[in-house]
Formats: sequence, C-alpha cells, structure tokens
Amino acid sequence: MSELEALGLEPEELLTLRSWLAQPRGLILVTGQRGAGATTTHYACLRHLLAEGRSVSTAEQPIHASLPGASQFGVDSARGRSMATVARDAIGVEAEVTLIGLICDSESAQLVLAAAKDRLVISLLWDVDPKHARERLSGFGSAAEVVEGRLLGVLYQSREASSVQFRLLSGA
Repeated sequence: MSELEALGLEPEELLTLRSWLAQPRGLILVTGQRGAGATTTHYACLRHLLAEGRSVSTAEQPIHASLPGASQFGVDSARGRSMATVARDAIGVEAEVTLIGLICDSESAQLVLAAAKDRLVISLLWDVDPKHARERLSGFGSAAEVVEGRLLGVLYQSREASSVQFRLLSGA
C-alpha cells in the first residue's frame, strides 16, 4: 500500500488527487482543521512525487521530516527567516514541485500563486471550508481570475470522531 493509499481517501478521491499531482503546474490547496493530518498528507504527496522522479523543494514551519532528494527550507524567526523568506528560497530552486507549508498572509499567497504559474505547488490554509478557499485566497489580495486559473483543487481534511474525513473539490 502506498502512502497516498494509506491516507484513507475513497478510490475516486485518490484518482482525483493522483491526477492533480500529475499536473506540471497549478496549485493543490490543503485546507481544514488543525490536527486533521495536513502534514501527513503533504509528506505522502511529496514522497509520491519524489518516487515519480520529480524534483521537489519545500518551505516549512518547521521542517517535519527529512525528504531525501528534496531541497528543504525551514522558518527560523530568530534569524529573520519568515515563511515568505523561505518560500522565496524554495521557489528559487529549480524544482518541478514546491511545497509552501502555509499561506499565512498576502505575501505568501502572492508567492504561492506566482509559483503555481510555472510549477506544481502544494500549500495549506487552516480552518477554511473548501468552498471558501478561493474567496480566502482572493481575500489576501489575489485577483479572483488568477486564483481560478491556478487552482487545481482543494483537499479538505477534518477530524470526525476517531478518523480523518476528506472532501475534494476540483479547482478551475
């Protein structure tokens, strides 16, 4: 069983996620509740992409696990290394896929959307229902047509009872 399969997605959802991951460019947005497994989902996707031979860079707060073959950059507030700073570092690497661990402000939203024009980007928005993810990105000052043109889909995770529930919403 692959890490993607181990996430617990329904077979049709797994096919959708795999199709998003196969794209050369665009944004896959993970949303939902804290503690619902977004980090696990991010790493399963990145390991899948690395196994497929794609080059990967990450901007994370913090770096949760080593990904052999990936260029990883971690936030370090004590050294002035904000999410926007490490996101620029990760985008500066010639990689086919970039994880921007969290969209936390308008600067990181703009960086994510700009990068998604030329590469596959995976990122996270906390506590956002999938139907409102586009609005939230636009609320950071991103033009709605840019969001629509770059967003491949939204993977929403919530913790229900003792399991993680997923909902996928296709983008454009």
